[in-house]
Amino acid sequence: MPHRLEQLINTGHLLVQATFADLDVDAVLDQRDSDPFDSAWRLAFENIEATKKHTVIAANDALRERAFILVYQHGPGGELAAYVSDDFGLLHDALALGSVDFWLAALLRCYLDGRFPCGEIVPLDCTLDEVLDPFIEDNSSE
Repeated sequence: MPHRLEQLINTGHLLVQATFADLDVDAVLDQRDSDPFDSAWRLAFENIEATKKHTVIAANDALRERAFILVYQHGPGGELAAYVSDDFGLLHDALALGSVDFWLAALLRCYLDGRFPCGEIVPLDCTLDEVLDPFIEDNSSE
């Protein structure tokens, strides 16, 4: 069974071309490389990496590669595709670990809403699973 993020890519809920259309790539990447986004992303990454040291989870390479290729094909370039690949690797690992990270839930919500995450992202009051569940349930009847 494919990973839930991969399912949502396959059904057109994630990484659709409209998410990346008309982006000012330099501007959005500058926002990601600056606070508050950069420090929030790094904190989430460090927490997941620390947890991974004590837990064995499936590799995220295939999902990261798929995310990179899809975004690259949409045209905004390799640098943006690399950022998205990093996001999806982090989201994959957080889901595999059962992480309860409200900021990561908001990051995922941006993608599901067709918005490229950058700048200030307000943490949600729900988990990654709670963000994903309505989309997975909607697709189970298709």
